[in-house]
This record gives sequence, structure tokens and C-alpha cells, in this order.
Amino acid sequence: MEPCRATIRRSRPLAALLALAAVAWLGAGWASGAASLDVWGTGDMAAVSPAGPREIDASVFDATGNRVNLFAAANETVSFQLVVDAPADGARGVRFSCTDLSGRDGRKIASANIRAFRALPVATPPAPPWYPLLIGPSPTGQTCDILVPLDAAGAGQPYKLSPRQRLVLWVDLSVPRQTVGDNYAGTVSLSAEGLPPWRAEVALKVYNFVLPDHRPLPAVAGFDHRQVYAAMVRRDGQPFVPVWMDRSQGQVLEGLKLIRQMMQLARRHGVDLFISQLQPLIKRDIDGNIRLDWRDYDAIVSPYLDGSAFDDGLPSPAWPMPLDETWPNSGNYGGADGPDYLQTIKGIEADCMRHYAQSPWAGDKMFFWPCRQNVATPAGLRLARSVKHIRPGLQNVPLLWSLPLEPASTAAASQAPLDLKRDMFAPPGEYFVPPSEAAPGSPLAGTWLTGGMGVAAPPLGGLATAADVRAACWFAFKSRCRGLFIADCLNWQNLSQPSEQVRLFYPGSVAGCSEILPSVRLKQLRRGLQDLAYLDLLRQRQREKVADAVIDSLARRAGVDASIPAGGDTQTGQWEAQSIAWRLGRALMAEEISAAINPAESDGDLLAQQIAWEHYWNRTQSVRVERSRCALTRSQAAGSPGEWEARLSLDLHNELSGKLEVQLAWQNLPDRWQESGGASERTVLLPACSSQRLELSARGPTLPLMQAGKVPMPLSMTIEAQPPRAVMAEMPVIRAAAVAGPPRIDGVLDDWPARPGNCATDFVTLQRRDGQGGRLAQKQTLVFALADRENLYLAFRCHESEPAGIVAKPSNVVAYDQYLPFGEDLVEVLLDPGNSASAPHQLYHIVVKPNGAVLAQRGVGARPSLGAVGAWSGPSSVAVGKTAEGWTVEMAIPLAAFGPEGQSPLWGVNFVRYSPAGMEASSWSQVSRHFYDPSSLGAMILGPAAQEVESTSSSRE
Repeated sequence: MEPCRATIRRSRPLAALLALAAVAWLGAGWASGAASLDVWGTGDMAAVSPAGPREIDASVFDATGNRVNLFAAANETVSFQLVVDAPADGARGVRFSCTDLSGRDGRKIASANIRAFRALPVATPPAPPWYPLLIGPSPTGQTCDILVPLDAAGAGQPYKLSPRQRLVLWVDLSVPRQTVGDNYAGTVSLSAEGLPPWRAEVALKVYNFVLPDHRPLPAVAGFDHRQVYAAMVRRDGQPFVPVWMDRSQGQVLEGLKLIRQMMQLARRHGVDLFISQLQPLIKRDIDGNIRLDWRDYDAIVSPYLDGSAFDDGLPSPAWPMPLDETWPNSGNYGGADGPDYLQTIKGIEADCMRHYAQSPWAGDKMFFWPCRQNVATPAGLRLARSVKHIRPGLQNVPLLWSLPLEPASTAAASQAPLDLKRDMFAPPGEYFVPPSEAAPGSPLAGTWLTGGMGVAAPPLGGLATAADVRAACWFAFKSRCRGLFIADCLNWQNLSQPSEQVRLFYPGSVAGCSEILPSVRLKQLRRGLQDLAYLDLLRQRQREKVADAVIDSLARRAGVDASIPAGGDTQTGQWEAQSIAWRLGRALMAEEISAAINPAESDGDLLAQQIAWEHYWNRTQSVRVERSRCALTRSQAAGSPGEWEARLSLDLHNELSGKLEVQLAWQNLPDRWQESGGASERTVLLPACSSQRLELSARGPTLPLMQAGKVPMPLSMTIEAQPPRAVMAEMPVIRAAAVAGPPRIDGVLDDWPARPGNCATDFVTLQRRDGQGGRLAQKQTLVFALADRENLYLAFRCHESEPAGIVAKPSNVVAYDQYLPFGEDLVEVLLDPGNSASAPHQLYHIVVKPNGAVLAQRGVGARPSLGAVGAWSGPSSVAVGKTAEGWTVEMAIPLAAFGPEGQSPLWGVNFVRYSPAGMEASSWSQVSRHFYDPSSLGAMILGPAAQEVESTSSSRE
């Protein structure tokens, strides 16, 4: 499928780019040159650590020829990294230098446009327990993020390196807007005392178009000016934090200069900052009326709001008004509901509105941000109260609503309802609803994208990768958000500790210099925002299909499109992680823009372009099929034993940029089984980059039993006119075989009789965003099921390669996060007698730890909440044991504990295991995201029905 082939234009440099991409995909290694400094290079998306293996991006750095390969438009900044590994005896006087970049006919890009920084490491924050289960391997150690200019006073070059020390340099190359499209080349060098210099060519392809100064998407970020003063300004040797901003004080002016430098630094990277905790002085006239003193406030704020503080003269797009839940302090006025506080609020509102009406720079930039703390349930109550008390007096000032857009939270503000056309909505990223999908006039039209936790939306904090930061920009653009919103971009409260929060800047004090420093994260954010200029140019040049194709291939879904509704077994967010895909996507966009703007200069190399798109699609796009559920039922026709029916529900994800007709058909059903339902049930039309659920059903007179408890249900999938491909689905079914004498519940499994179909194994891990999940668990689990008239008996044999590492806390409390248990080994049983549950609170839930601790409940006490949790008696006896290969669990569960449903012949069931040592969460019925959705359960057969299935077990192929 080639949805954009008709809009593709010709390309010049793609053959070379493809060669580099092929090298990168094949994992090219590094080759050293002549004896000199040991230097290697990589791209701007690599996370470089102060130690550890080299992560060379071969599409950027050709180590064989010592060449850095870059491409850019005019008025764009591109970046790369150089890394020096010092020899065994260290190195002194290490310096970086560069030459002009020269093109044809005397064209030049002056060396002044190349600026280098030393990248200093910061500790990586610990990843939450669910991170390796849902995202990928947890980052550890340190990564280089603080950028110190090489000319910084007291902290610049030359550098002295200790033996084997690593020096990481970040290099920005800014292409002036007047630069003519051409191939430019220059040299970067690294020298040290007593060693030959190391040199590399910088080859820069400049396309013949200019990125506009106008940004298609604003990115705004707040900061508390008090953090700047505390970290950077001293009085009598102590941190100086002004109580109020009196500009007659020297230390206040010193801090304001630093703030101006940081604001300008942010603007050069496409980010607009605002001061979140700055207020005027509260005064009263002789009649007791509020009259705010705006003099210092206006002197500080107005240069940013009228644009005079910036080289480009553009004003800041958004600024919070100085009124929120913390200012004025309600405790000084008799409490938040007291008459003095409410009267003071009304006076401040009135003076604010009067002042804004007289200020030429205020315009539509001001917004009301009532609750600026972390969003949680108490914050929700505070926000609702602030809206109720403060909002009514703020005519035409947009409200920033930072809670999820749910009926419960909006109802809390019913006395001051949200303005559907005017207000700003910036909920946590997991609750982001794309405004492009909202109905006209809905409040979602004013949505701003914020960072997420990484499960359903890209994070922007300490755990974010370069791809996460870039993807956040793309999702905001794709969804037609108003912009990107970061509540606090400093988070300097405890700089000595790693932080999961956003830190776009660092105080120079951490590196021994006197200016505020940028971060690698800020550079990555600039890269993402510059990408949007490419996409915007494509849309302006009627290349919407190309823009949409690239967007949909790299940024697929986020927010509520990927998050979990209560109990839903859905996927995590999806965006591209590999740097080569982002680089190639940007190169293809550059070619399309160049061809659209300068069609006469295309050289007719259509084949190279077609090959490039083929590589790109194969790298980034596919149609995926995921099993959601295989429900088993049995008809009860009069005078007939009835038939078994399997209804397979599949989630189809179209990651391509064109609509597709997809057909699924059964292949090799079990003996005497046949499909049921018409052809319309097997065909679906999938819109571009969408997901749909397709159901197929089949029936048969007997139910085959498999050794692993999973009946193969193979399918073939046909997409448009392409050849069909095989899709393997399975129906998890286990039989609780009848026994005359119950097994001993003693933790030893040697007395468990083997019966056809009473085993469940082949546990499968959860899906991960990096694509490495959804596989057979390394630590496998085998479950046995037996039953008599009074009890259901279950036994687990948990394979463990390192039994000494088993962890079990001495309590029946289980810690959960993101709907997953963590912190200790355990097994879980989920039961649905009668197979009729529709929500997690209707399930019976048993947890057993290796030390014998048991938790039994009706419902699942997960975090976040999955509904009500009630008491339940659970198993009548439980025993655990240890073997040389792992640990075991046995339990007897009275059928009477389930009430009348305990006599049901067909149950829903799943068996779950969590191992912290191997960081594996796996289950028998193969769920995608979490274990507690009733629709993801397998089937268990009890009672007389268990005797009516096939009497001999079939081997699993």
C-alpha cells in the first residue's frame, strides 16, 4: 500500500541518504583513524552518558571518513554531538575549533554560526515499577543534559581530562535565513597538548527554502522567579529571595538580568516563558478599596508582552494574571470562604480588569490560572472552589483548566461553568483528548498538550527520550492544539537529586559560571518545534497528504486514544522511538517542500524517491492485529447436547496513512468446526491511522483440549489486493478435571493427577511501547486445575532461575501502579463464575505471595481505581512450597463461596504472575495492557460440562 505515491516529487540527495540509513539500520560500528584523540560522533537524538558504550548514529557520523552529515533549510538550527574519550594518561588543553562552511561561487556560512557546548551529566531519575513492563528497559546511571558554552567564563575551554574521562560536546549549526541552497563543507577540530589534532569534515546540505519566523505552534512554559534568585543570587553569602520585586535593590536587578537572559535563550529555541508567581503589591485607598501597585510588575512584564525584550520583536503569546489560589493568601483574610477574602478577591479582580483595559500590551495574552500545584483530587476541589469564587469577575479572561475533562470535574465548577469557546484546557497528557476529534463548539477546541507519564502520552521530564520530546510537539500539531504547555520548566527545588520533572534550564552555579544554562532537553524541544515548520510548509504548499502521512507514521496515538478507560484492555501510546526514522521522515519532507517550491530544479530521480518512501513505510508503518478476547459459549438446544461457539474479537490498528479494506478469515479450524456469521462480519474498512474491533465466530460439537490450555485458531488477513498473511490467534481453555479424592494442599505438587486439558501454561508478557513485549515469558508458569462437588483446586508451578532472589513482603497488602502489581513476587487468579462479568468490580480476585500471604477480594484494588472492592472469603486453604527450580502454590476454593454462580459449568479465568527480579508481568490468556478486564479472560469448564469435551488431549503444534 503506497497511499502517498501520487503526491511524491523527485529527489536529489536521497541515494546518499539511503546509503547512510542502510548503514545505520545494519548497526555499523566505529572505526578509528590515525593516532590522535579518540573521538566519535553521533546525532542529536542520542542519549550520551559519561561512561558506557558508544551510541553512534551512522546516518549522522561517518566514522570511516570522519564526516558529519547534516541537512537543513535556511533559518534552521541543526545539531550533532562529538565525544572525546581520554587516553589512559588523560589529556590537557583540549580545545574545539571550527572553520567556515564553504559552498559554490564563494558562498559561506561563517564559523560564528557554529556554537559548541560542553555537556555535563545529571543522574537519571529512577523509573517507576511499571516502566520496564510497559515502555522498555529502565534508563540507569547518568546522561549528559547540562550544556555549558565553550566560552563560558570560568567553565569554558581548554579542558583537562582525567585518565579515561569522557568529554561530550553538543554542537549547534545555525543556518542564516539568507543562505542560498547548496552543499556546504567545513571542518571541526579537536586538539590537545602533545597529541595530533583530530579533524572531521562537516557536510551540510542546505535546501532552497526558508523556515518562517512564524511558529505554527506556540510552546509556553512557566517558572517561579524565586527559584532563579535562590540558585543564582547571593547577599552576604546567602541565597537571596526577594519578598517583593523592588527594582531599587541591586540583588533584585541582578536576578532580573538573569531572567531576561533565560527568557531570550528560550525564545531562540522557540519557547516562550512566563513568570508564574509574580504579583503586584496590594494597597488600599483611604476608603479601604483595593488599589494594586503595578509599577514594578509592569516594568518587569511589559518588555516580554510587547516584544521589546526579544531580537525578533514578537510578543509573548500567553501570560497568567496575578491571581490564584495561593495569592492573596486566604489565611490572612479569614479563610477561603470568609467574607474578607471574598471581598479582597473582588477588589483584585476589578483592579486587574481596569489595569488590563489601559495596558496596550495585555490584549488577549492574559489567562486565569487558579490552581498551579500538582493536579490531584485535593487540587480538583481547590480548583473548583477557585473557579467558583474568582471566575465570575474576570470578563473575557480565559481560564486554564488543568483537570481531566470529565463530568465529575466539570460539574464541580457548575456555579461558574467553563466557557466552551474561550477557555484553555491543559489536563495531564494521559487525559488529553485531541481537539481535532471534538465536536464543533466543544471545550476541547482550546486544548493545550502537556507532558504525560509516558504510558499514554509523551513525557517531557527526566525520563523522557529525545523521541518523546519530539513526539509531544508532533501530537500537539497533529491534533490541532492551541499549543504546548509546560507548567514549570525549572524545578530547581532540589538540584542535587534526579528529577522526573521538566528541567529545560540549569543555574550556571552547578557548572561554576554566572549565566543560566540550556539543557539538551531544550535543544530536543527546539528540534520538535522546527519539525512543525516543515509540516506547516507542506500544508501551505498543498502537500497535506505527505504531511499527514509522515505525521501518522511517527506519531500514531496518544492521550485518551491510547489510555485505559476503566477496565479496558487497550494499548499504550504509540510513537516512533528510532532516530533514523525521524531523520528519514524529515529528509523526505525537505525533498517534498523543495520540489514544491522549486519544481524546475528537480532532477528526475523518481526511482530514488520511490525507494526512499518504501524504506520509510517499511520502517514506520504496518497493520497490526491484536487479540482482544476469545469468548466461549455453549448453546443449550432442547434434546441436543448443544454446540460450543468461539467468538474471537480482534483489534485492528491501521498505522498507514490511507484507508484500507481488511478481511480476516478462519484457517484450519478444529475438527468438525465451521465458521458462523456472514462475510460482513469478517471485513472492515479502516480509516487512516485508526483502530477498530472486528469479530469472527466459529462453532463445533466438541471442544479440543491442548497441553498448554490454548486452542489454535489460525486466521488469514488480506489487505486490499496484497497476498494474504497468516495471523495466529488462540482460544485459552482449561478444564477443571473432576477428581474423586482431593489433592493435599501442602505446597507439593506430586499428587496432582494429570488429566487431559487441565493445564495452563505458555504465559505471555504485556505489550511494550518499544515493541518487545507480547512474547512468551522467560519465567514460565504452569497451572493445574481440578474440581470436585465442593471445591475448585488450583496449583501453580513457578519456574525461577534464581530462587534466592524471590521477594515477598510479610503482609497481605499488594502495591499497584498503572494497574500493575509491583515490588514482590506473586501470582494472581481472576475468576468469573458464569462468565458474565462486565467490569473489574464483578471479578473474584486472589493474590498469593511466595511466603504464603493471601489477598482475596471481590473486585481489584488496583491503582488507579478500577471500581469498588468488596470483602470475599476466598480460598479455604492455601499452601506454598519451594523447589530447586522455583516455587509452588496450591489452593482449595469452596464453590459455595461464589453463591449460585459457583455451580456454573463455564467460567471466565486468567492466571497472572509478576516477578520483580526479571521485571516480568505475564498471564496465561495473553492480555495486552493490564490483567483486570473481564473481556480478556480465558475459559474454564467445570462440572458435567468438563466431562463432555474431547476425552483425549491434542498436542499443541
